[in-house]
Amino acid sequence: MDRFRPQTRLWFDVGRGELVPTVLYTEEPHVVVWSSIWKDYPDLQIRFDIKPSDQGSTVAWSLLGPTHKLSSDERKRVGDRLEQLIKQLRFVFHA
Repeated sequence: MDRFRPQTRLWFDVGRGELVPTVLYTEEPHVVVWSSIWKDYPDLQIRFDIKPSDQGSTVAWSLLGPTHKLSSDERKRVGDRLEQLIKQLRFVFHA
């Protein structure tokens, strides 16, 4: 949940036009909701649903907020960035 907690390997590199998210809500250990990471889209939130699996956990994300205001190109860019972050997280904890 907290990428800046001591002893945590950093996996979230803040990109241009991005902000460090804050944790808005948790339902440990299954749900985490972040504030937006995008300066241009402060009303968005990112929800992570974590479910145990045979090999650890599966993580699904949902983008919450006024997504109807985003063009299809913006939705693709936001989705691609979230996928990139999740892949980085997976490799950090899989190593």
